Amino acid sequence: MAVATHGLWIMLDMELLLDHLVNNNQNHKT
Repeated sequence: MAVATHGLWIMLDMELLLDHLVNNNQNHKT
């Protein structure tokens, strides 16, 4: 169970990082 939960947290962190990168790219464009 712990491993599966950890995997979910990693996926969430990756999505947050991707959103952060996309936001930064949009900010730099304007």
